[in-house]
Amino acid sequence: MSFISVPPSLRGIPSVLLFGLLGAASVQAADESLERRFAELERRFAALEAENATLRVQMGEVEKAAKSKGGVSVLPAGKETELRLGGYVQLQAESGGSADARFPEDDRFYVRRARLRVQGKFGSDYDFTLMSDFGNNSISGKSGITAQLADMFVRWKKFPTAVVTLGQFKTPFGYDQIMADTKTPMIERPLPSDRLTVSRQIGIGLSGDFADGRISYATGIFNGNKANNGFNDNDKFMYVGRLSGNVVKSDDVRLDLGVNAYTSEDTGSFTGRNTGYGVDAQLAAGAFGFAGEYLEVESDPVAGASTTASGWSVLGTWMVVPKTFEALVRFENYDPKSSVARDDTDLWTIGGNYFVKGNDIKLSLNYLIGDTRGIADERLLAQFQFIY
Repeated sequence: MSFISVPPSLRGIPSVLLFGLLGAASVQAADESLERRFAELERRFAALEAENATLRVQMGEVEKAAKSKGGVSVLPAGKETELRLGGYVQLQAESGGSADARFPEDDRFYVRRARLRVQGKFGSDYDFTLMSDFGNNSISGKSGITAQLADMFVRWKKFPTAVVTLGQFKTPFGYDQIMADTKTPMIERPLPSDRLTVSRQIGIGLSGDFADGRISYATGIFNGNKANNGFNDNDKFMYVGRLSGNVVKSDDVRLDLGVNAYTSEDTGSFTGRNTGYGVDAQLAAGAFGFAGEYLEVESDPVAGASTTASGWSVLGTWMVVPKTFEALVRFENYDPKSSVARDDTDLWTIGGNYFVKGNDIKLSLNYLIGDTRGIADERLLAQFQFIY
């Protein structure tokens, strides 16, 4: 049998009173322990309630935006404050000969572009774009088409006059080239634009606008080795810049002008320096529109003589039926070497766009009449565009 040992100082106290004091102390200690536990539980519960309230607000904003657009909600896996999923498809059919050097001789159906785009925002200062292409992504024919990266960039846009872009994106050289693929008036860009611009590159850019958006600029430093190449062929970079502005703006007339240039020193299939220049103008007057562009590239190889390639195009548009049918005509000339006679290409394009639902659903038809080095040929293009 065991006995409870009572300290000498407490031996004079009656047993009943002693056990009562010990019981009271035990109850008080238990109460204090329960209070601490309840306080901790209340703190954790309050934190969970706050987190759930934030999630409910985010979910409500996403669902509200989705309902207003008649779409579905996409929830971010990271800390994005906004996440959007979309893209577009351009299905094409062609028939006839090779109107210019870009086209094959055969009739064909093909997926011109099939792009998936993910865009997101981190607060108001940062956003990103990731866009891949699962289509042909070229006028020339391809076999064994594989997915490839089109755009991948992050932007810091705290200041509208100085937006920083880092990644792979379009260089600011050539008005037709920087126009979105879904908004080009003709199915294909002019031949000079395809041959003389430098398209997408990997690098860093700075852009912005002033005077309520009437003056815009864009500059960039790039590897100069085209898209989807994780190398630089030397320790030199490509430098690109563009300045554009709105000269006339009224209810019926708008006139915009632009100038751009680039320079790049390369080593590889071409070793030397390429320097490009360009000017462009766009005029809108009621239902009619006009656009013109001139591009020139000077090539100075380390060995051999310098050459100059140039080209220009003019485009006229007429919105025959507002927001429904547009008629177009374009003429262009491309000279790959100014020092060589009779090696240029002249190309007429006559076309029309039928807007089923704006640019979101569009049917386009183009008839090309080309003359390359004195050899004439024709080609018919049809395209169905669907933006999702």
